Amino acid sequence: MRVVNDRHEPQADPQLAFGEFLHAQAAEAGMGADKIARAFEAAALRQQEQLRTRREAGEAAELPAHPISEMAASKSHIDRLFKGRAHPKPPFPFTLQFLKITNSAAGLSAEEHQMRWKRARFLLQAMSDAPVPPRPVSALAPRSDTEERRGDAVAILRLEVDLERARHTETRLRYALRDHDVLLSTLLQIVSTLREIIASNDVRELQARRIPAKLAQVRDETRQALDHKATAQQEADRATARIRVLEDLWSRARAEAQRLASHPDAAGLALSHVDPQQAPPPILAGDLLTGPALNDIGVALAKAHEVNLREEEVVQELQSVITPQGDSLEPAEELTVLISATRLSDPGARRTALAALATGWSHDPVAREAVTRLADDLDEAVRIAAVGALAEGWSGDSDVRDAVLRHINDPDENVRWAAVRALAVGWPGDDDGRKAVANLTWGENEDTRRVAIEALAEGWGGEPAALECVSRRTRDTNAKVQEAAFVALAKGWAGSAAAADVVLGHVHSRDRRTSRLAIRALADGWGHNMKSLNVLRRLAKDPHTDTRQAAISALAKGWAGDRLVLSFVLRLATHPDWTTRRTVIYALASGWPKESEALRAVIGLTADMDENVRETASEVLGTVF
Repeated sequence: MRVVNDRHEPQADPQLAFGEFLHAQAAEAGMGADKIARAFEAAALRQQEQLRTRREAGEAAELPAHPISEMAASKSHIDRLFKGRAHPKPPFPFTLQFLKITNSAAGLSAEEHQMRWKRARFLLQAMSDAPVPPRPVSALAPRSDTEERRGDAVAILRLEVDLERARHTETRLRYALRDHDVLLSTLLQIVSTLREIIASNDVRELQARRIPAKLAQVRDETRQALDHKATAQQEADRATARIRVLEDLWSRARAEAQRLASHPDAAGLALSHVDPQQAPPPILAGDLLTGPALNDIGVALAKAHEVNLREEEVVQELQSVITPQGDSLEPAEELTVLISATRLSDPGARRTALAALATGWSHDPVAREAVTRLADDLDEAVRIAAVGALAEGWSGDSDVRDAVLRHINDPDENVRWAAVRALAVGWPGDDDGRKAVANLTWGENEDTRRVAIEALAEGWGGEPAALECVSRRTRDTNAKVQEAAFVALAKGWAGSAAAADVVLGHVHSRDRRTSRLAIRALADGWGHNMKSLNVLRRLAKDPHTDTRQAAISALAKGWAGDRLVLSFVLRLATHPDWTTRRTVIYALASGWPKESEALRAVIGLTADMDENVRETASEVLGTVF
């Protein structure tokens, strides 16, 4: 049993302590930053391949809230983490994946893995609670005249570049505000025009009371006008919210340009002012509003909606230009705007606001309260986004966890599934979360059982209580749930002797499908395990064709590159069953593509007595070897 320091003493620099902890785990696993970065890339590819396989099989497959491919896991970032100069992104999911990689490479037991994860969570919480330290002032070493001149030139060039960028950004924001003013004015004009139409129709309705056909027509026009008015007001609200954001961004951009321009070294730089171009034409032709037609107004509103969608993307881009990377604090005005946007009538705007609150304002209790409120929104898509955002922005927070727990009983199944995944991502290892998710494995709905099983593997892999729940589902009557259970065992309990015993108990099942699932799980979770190898070698000679093929394929996957296993597979190239010989060809190509013995065997099979085997060997020779 390896020993890890699990004392939760306070550290002077929690970020440095966390970096030293990660570095120690990597050293124990014999892995450097570059090797860990490659392991992250491989894990991301496996995750994407699993999603692709499930989608091809017709199963519902969505990316987890924090895909591995989107984690900050480059070699340079990991190096900075080791030195305490960077934060893990996202904190809890990245750290859990990091430990899965290093602990697997170090051969740690499930109990040791849990100890390391417990220590990591303590350090992450300490980093979150620590105040931001003041930036130290570095003592400058004396420089030569040449170094000083070069440094001064670089500084002036940097100032010129920054000033030009600031002016360009301020100009873009002025253009955007001008265009939004036109858009909002047009929408408000549409609203005003529709009021006149509705009021006029009220009079026409009274006049047409004794003419049923005319009365129905007028009422239909009124209904259409009311619908258009609601849509126009909704689009106007979205435009108004963006104008408030743009005004704030423009003020900040202007202040930045003024600050840079007032620098003494900027005195010799050329000053310029670019006036906005001619205003764009209105969305509605001017004469249309004097003789309005509801159909034309509908077309204009559709165009306004397109403009709103496009401009929201532009605003996000401008925000990224204005906001310094890595700066987690934004002006209070932006928080006010985002909180106001969470109350807009448009669900898309509410989703955009909550995403921004989770990523940029997780340190603020007001933001947490707003996102928690949106988890009870009337719109299903908003509730789903809010539950995911709570896991992203407030992972590890027990109060937020309780809010997410409520939603595993949401009336909509998609929200329930989102809550289950959020618990696994945001609160891995949490006992209350595990119990709630484990209860769902007994549910009547097969999709709910499947999602719960996947969540247990992701958030509670290695835990005995979760293993017991997942193990029971390997006998589930639903094929998809049963498959998910085997996949979960290999993912969450890879290398575990207890989980291996569960899987081995199914390899001789009378149900061929169950047997194949168990064989595949052995390769995924217990590759290079001697007990599993001996079982698969026996099954590779099984009288049933399906079992033989599954075992040979598993050997190639779990023991790829192993020369002893290669020798065993090569002996199967003379098996009397032609389908087995063909399986051997595929196994050699996937497991030993660079071995000369494998190449010679495939060349020999191009002269096989069976036409199918000959064609397969020729095809593999042309594409793999």
